[in-house]
Amino acid sequence: MAAPGFAEQFRRMLLSKLRVVFENAAGELELWSKGASSQVEVQLRERRRAYVRRRDTLQRVQSAASELEQRISKCRRRASIWTSCAPVSMRWPTKP
Repeated sequence: MAAPGFAEQFRRMLLSKLRVVFENAAGELELWSKGASSQVEVQLRERRRAYVRRRDTLQRVQSAASELEQRISKCRRRASIWTSCAPVSMRWPTKP
């Protein structure tokens, strides 16, 4: 231990071992990070698909509601025309 080159040699050996330990730790940390981020990406992709499906469903419902309102309006106009043109004996009974 008292030899002048021993301390320097020990320091280099220690740095070499520490470098290996830190490189291994960095590699494992990177693998863990990629695994964790890939899980998050899968979840985000699934949620995006679900939101797209919900949006499409909502648009179909809104379109159907609009079409239904148009049909109801058309039926009311036809009923109005029919009652105004039909003889009194053929009209729907009105509530008193």
